[in-house]
Amino acid sequence: MLIQDQLRKVGIEFKLNVVTTAEWAANNAAGNYDLTYTYMTRADPIILQTIIDPRSANSSTLATNLYAPQTLPKALDLFDAGLTGTRSEQRAKAYGDLQDLLIDEGSAFPVYERVWQAATAKNVRNFHWTAEGFALFNDIEIAAP
Repeated sequence: MLIQDQLRKVGIEFKLNVVTTAEWAANNAAGNYDLTYTYMTRADPIILQTIIDPRSANSSTLATNLYAPQTLPKALDLFDAGLTGTRSEQRAKAYGDLQDLLIDEGSAFPVYERVWQAATAKNVRNFHWTAEGFALFNDIEIAAP
């Protein structure tokens, strides 16, 4: 795995423990992990709340364990600022500061960003992407030559 190889190069031994989805959920709920992995897909940063805000996360244990005790109140304040911001600039600042906090404190870090590419023939019409980056194939039409 790429992240394992990258960490090995800087002297960090990273052992992967491949588990089933049920085992992953049970381990997360019990706090039985050193590092765990999840993903998110949403064009809006509010998606972070379903994963790393203990008040609304799918796994409150995982979300709570993510933070050092002194970091959690700061993160909650930034989540609240992002939720209550009424202007794009307010939300961008709150979520940008939250991202910086997560990375600076080692609470969470991005592993990859999914990038999709598509090419279509000249006669293909109505191919679109969703805001989350999924291809929409239901409206595609082939124009007559």
